[in-house]
Amino acid sequence: MPKEDYVENILVKDIRVDESFNSRESIQRSQVISLMKSIERDGLIQPVVVRPHEGGFDLVAGFRRMKAVEMLGSTHVSALVKDITYEKARFINMQENMNRKDLSILEEAQALRRLIQDFPNLTERQLCAELDISRGYLSPRLMLLNMPTQAQELAHLGFLGAIAIRDLHKFEDPVEI
Repeated sequence: MPKEDYVENILVKDIRVDESFNSRESIQRSQVISLMKSIERDGLIQPVVVRPHEGGFDLVAGFRRMKAVEMLGSTHVSALVKDITYEKARFINMQENMNRKDLSILEEAQALRRLIQDFPNLTERQLCAELDISRGYLSPRLMLLNMPTQAQELAHLGFLGAIAIRDLHKFEDPVEI
């Protein structure tokens, strides 16, 4: 039976940060600096999320918050400790970032592909249920990954949305259109 979640001040050095685990393609330094200033002024409003692992903790969610805390030189960080599996941690990370809506459609697609690759026995239906998304939401993101680089770049910049991706996917070479 899993333990109850709890909030604790944890030593920053005891938290393992695996960048490949994060759904975001990149974290903009300017956003981290802005967050750092906010934390310095008002404190950490929302704790990072961690899971116990190998005598320490793995960071599940809050990569920007964690970077900001590290930049401030803090020795401790407020953390919500969840006794969850690696798989569940990946889904929580993905869901948190998708709910924020600041991932590009390409970043979402790449993160979804990593989940599918990391958990090959997981069906698309199970993935949708775990992330609380529809197949209609998932399909264009997976289609995008099979499109030419130029189309992916346009989607990343916000020029192609899900409907356009669906429409372009019907053509052999969508970039020529």
